Amino acid sequence: MCAHTTFTYIFCNFLEKYTYRQVDKRNKISYNISIANHELDFLACGRGSFVMRKQIYITLVVLILINIIAVIAVRADSWAPSEPFYVISDDGERIFHVTPDFWPDWVDWGNQEDFPPTGLYYNTNPPELIYLVENPGVILLERDFIFSHDMQYFVWIPSANMSAWHNRPVGIDRPPDSCWWSGALALVFYDNGSVIKEYIVADLLMRNLNTGSTSMAMWIDWDMAEARRRVEFDSRRNGLTVTTVEHLTYIFDITTGEIVVDVLQTGVTTAVIIGVGIAGVILFLFYRRVQNKIKINHKI
Repeated sequence: MCAHTTFTYIFCNFLEKYTYRQVDKRNKISYNISIANHELDFLACGRGSFVMRKQIYITLVVLILINIIAVIAVRADSWAPSEPFYVISDDGERIFHVTPDFWPDWVDWGNQEDFPPTGLYYNTNPPELIYLVENPGVILLERDFIFSHDMQYFVWIPSANMSAWHNRPVGIDRPPDSCWWSGALALVFYDNGSVIKEYIVADLLMRNLNTGSTSMAMWIDWDMAEARRRVEFDSRRNGLTVTTVEHLTYIFDITTGEIVVDVLQTGVTTAVIIGVGIAGVILFLFYRRVQNKIKINHKI
């Protein structure tokens, strides 16, 4: 083999190996780039899945919290069965017994037959009936009853007034107001055990009531200092004073159930406001007239 041929062979062999090597490098680079792209896609997909899973977890947690709050609210708004109780008159001669119709087996109240039916009795042994009261079949609490001195008259202010509306003792065919709570039973006045007057919330508020729960329409103002409803009773005059959430104070005659006075919380009646306004207009016109006369006299 000649030197030229030998050189040509070596050069061609080198060129072939170099070309293969470059092609191999390019293939490796392409392969590495491809692998990197796949890894980036995988990471991006994984991040997207993580974000999606995170949103799902947050949604589930929110739903669980909503259900817990709903359960707590329902349980908080549930009432224990009414217990039997009695109220004795100031002179001790009369006693008003309240005996619920619903008598659960699991309560330790004694035998239901040992308790007199709901009504007023002479405080003797055994009690002597004066009058009976039809049990409305709802939650009855001692704090919801206010009696006159001789207990002939009393008013019932139901706490669980939403359920009381559906079981109201007077069969008045009057549908609830457009607002659910405004149709709740507010006050029921009794004379010798018979209903003489009743009011729903809509009768005593100027606007629809938007505060309440499934069993309570909270229409009476709340005294934060004494932690009680703003309800007062004057036993000498048989006057019941109730202040609403709209800061309107009503005074009822407990013997008739009629409204005697309705006064703003500020203590100024509507009539007084109108009277002051009219007086102000009259004084202003009188002042203008006097001023005009003075000007005319100066010109003369």
